[in-house]
Amino acid sequence: MLIKKGADFNNSKEHGTTPLCFASRAGHVDIEDLLIKAGAECNKSEEHGTTSFCYASRAGSVNILDMLIKSGADCNKSGEKGTTPLWEASRTGPVDIVDLVIKSGAECNKSKEHGTTPLCETSRADHEDIVDILAIKAANIAQFPFAKLYLLVM
Repeated sequence: MLIKKGADFNNSKEHGTTPLCFASRAGHVDIEDLLIKAGAECNKSEEHGTTSFCYASRAGSVNILDMLIKSGADCNKSGEKGTTPLWEASRTGPVDIVDLVIKSGAECNKSKEHGTTPLCETSRADHEDIVDILAIKAANIAQFPFAKLYLLVM
């Protein structure tokens, strides 16, 4: 109803968070679908660079991620400190989210501002199954010796 009345669905709050970011973060698939069909910008980011794709990767909603991918969301767009959707997904899991983000074209070795990669983050979070996926997808295990040790033990 708000869209029909002319509400600006790409408008952002004080810190740049858009309705699409809020819907992605909360896992509201129906609202996400409605906003995208109305023309919401999938790659618009908040003041720190976080996009709807990053929020959805962190929240763990396969349906929302799939919708964003089909709508042209950039899976490698990073936030202010270099946080990418794959980095977020690797930190929080689950495996199906990480796999979907990688299949959408995410760069496995893209690092944050201090050099931490998705493999570093998932190793720190002790997500063994995600370490396996990232290693298979050609992640650079030389960047994080503990992940290399884990793979040798396996």
